[in-house]
Amino acid sequence: MPDHSKVFTALSDFIRTLLTPYDIDLALNDLAIRLCELLEVEGAGVSLAKDDHLRLATALPPDITPLEETQSAHQSGPCVTAFRKGQAVMVNDLHDSKCRQTWPEYCKTAAEIDYRAVAGIPMKIEDNAFGAINLYSKRAREWGEREIFLTQTFADAATVYLLNASTFDRERVLNKHLQHALDSRVLVEQAKGIIAEARGITVDEAFELIRRQARSRNASLRSVAEAIVTLGLRL
Repeated sequence: MPDHSKVFTALSDFIRTLLTPYDIDLALNDLAIRLCELLEVEGAGVSLAKDDHLRLATALPPDITPLEETQSAHQSGPCVTAFRKGQAVMVNDLHDSKCRQTWPEYCKTAAEIDYRAVAGIPMKIEDNAFGAINLYSKRAREWGEREIFLTQTFADAATVYLLNASTFDRERVLNKHLQHALDSRVLVEQAKGIIAEARGITVDEAFELIRRQARSRNASLRSVAEAIVTLGLRL
């Protein structure tokens, strides 16, 4: 775990950012980045629920995307379990036989891309989960309660951002934000592939170019990705 001052600074910066007009795609992306840096894990993903099914909203780095997509396709995995139960699910080693029996497709994909440990933390409104965060480690790892608490705190801050509306208008705003995030993710993935191929670079490098373009123009990731996919914009 990082020291308290580093945690408080990161959380304060994150909350302060969320209090400004902020693109939801960048918010979820920043959430994943901050958790990776603070907890020193190799990956983090955010999945959001639509029609009671979890769907991938963001994943960092891109090499964990197959694992998140496997979970989405089969609706089976630690993140889905955390979402269904409304409580954290911590897996120290996905090579464990019990894990392979519980989530066979998920564990198979994890082995293929060399990830060993995962923790799923629900994003909740009161007692109702509407999404989940996954933390990924390439080595077997014993997850601590402080790590889960820290992740839950960041998840709660992101939840407040997603629900930036009155209680009476909650469902309409949340559904709109969830659909926007899920649709945007598809566009961003397409844009990353187009830029990577056009410039002969990795998808990570392509995504950084897209992020930079969005920030420099004070635009959303979605609008830049849409310009790349539909209007032929090249960076």
